[in-house]
Amino acid sequence: MKTIPRVVFTIIAFIFPLTLFMACEPVQPVDEQIPTETSPYTEATVVEIIDAGCILVNTGSNQEVVRYIGVEIPDSADNGFLQEAAAANRELVEGKLVKLESDEQDKDTNGRLLRYVYAGETMINLHLLELGYMQTDVSRPNVKYERLFYEAEKQAKTAGNGIWAVKLAPEEKGFREVGEKKEKSDYNNISPKDKPYHPDREWEEEEPAVNRTTHGIIARDEIWRDEIHITGDIVVMGCATLTIEPGTRVLIAANRDEDNQNTGSIEMRQGIKQEDNHEGGIHYHEPYLDEGNHISIRVDGTFNAVGTEDNMIVITSDSDSPTMYDWNYLNFNEGTLSYCIVEYYRFITPGEKSVVSHNILRHIGAAGIGCGKGSPIIEYNEISDAGHEAVDMHGGSPTIRYNHLGPVPGNVGIIIDGGSPAITGNTIEGCSFGILFISDGSTPIIEDNTFRNNECDIQPWI
Repeated sequence: MKTIPRVVFTIIAFIFPLTLFMACEPVQPVDEQIPTETSPYTEATVVEIIDAGCILVNTGSNQEVVRYIGVEIPDSADNGFLQEAAAANRELVEGKLVKLESDEQDKDTNGRLLRYVYAGETMINLHLLELGYMQTDVSRPNVKYERLFYEAEKQAKTAGNGIWAVKLAPEEKGFREVGEKKEKSDYNNISPKDKPYHPDREWEEEEPAVNRTTHGIIARDEIWRDEIHITGDIVVMGCATLTIEPGTRVLIAANRDEDNQNTGSIEMRQGIKQEDNHEGGIHYHEPYLDEGNHISIRVDGTFNAVGTEDNMIVITSDSDSPTMYDWNYLNFNEGTLSYCIVEYYRFITPGEKSVVSHNILRHIGAAGIGCGKGSPIIEYNEISDAGHEAVDMHGGSPTIRYNHLGPVPGNVGIIIDGGSPAITGNTIEGCSFGILFISDGSTPIIEDNTFRNNECDIQPWI
């Protein structure tokens, strides 16, 4: 499956539909009618057009990103064509009540709903194929309308519609050129995947939104700057980047969540844990996550929170009397958390392609940083006042270097549970255990660390 690129909305959205129908032959309707009498539908309102094949909808209970199933944007499309396709999609569904029909798979790997989308009696997936804005991308097990889709694409090719049309000059299509015209490249030597629709044109890029999302789903690039108050869970989709600028204050609502995105049984459990185990990362006599009343930030795309030494980013509770359980977690798989003060949270979990550096992490309910089976770089951080350990690693091969860990009285500087970490140049102080092995089979590198005032500096697996 190809990644659907983000699109640019410009003035062409308003002038293109007329020129399209002047340039292309009309599409004959597909003979076979789409069966509707037994199809399972849900209804939703289209909130936003993300691109030609992806929309944001409100289902009444929450917001979801929906990807049109069975179709994709053509490989040869450039920004100009993407704008046209998105404009057509916008005209068809934006602000409308639509019906959503599922196939065998509910979601894709980025968490987007896979649906056939209907505006009235028109299936939008199919109609965009007929107009030549999309090409077929039917794959098992989602093959309910396979024959219809291939027939629609065939008719669009025959009619010369959309991407199948003879390419016109930008002026004839009503495009708006920006910037200097680039030297024309050797079009025949460009790979099909990278070949643009008009290789000698430069197109205006859309500016990311600023401080638009205080709760819910972020489905396109967004910037947080100055001050933003987060009132509910944030989920950044795999197609988007969240950037936090230097000096920004991110105030997270304490002990309340107006848009909960996490509904698992462990996540939603309330009260104080009475069982003496570590299920769900919750220890004996600690409060449960209580996700219905605590905010979490999950970034499936890219996360870039990069301050400076003199202008650090602050991510904190909005409470006048904050505690270490005011909000739950920050989870990101790719990106950078640097020169930030993060406090009054339960844990941070950086992923495989991430860097955590030069931060002050404090007043923490659980682990300052929790590493899974990846290889993040954790360096030059100050981590203190943690309810569990400063750094908690389970497998993987993280680089943990030049950090100041502690004091965390009664707890651990670094827990090692398997994996091959490189732990070098750290200062670990004021802990029950500086480094604690809790399983066998680890192959760490532990060099040039300084231990101060710990009850035990290194406790190997026994």
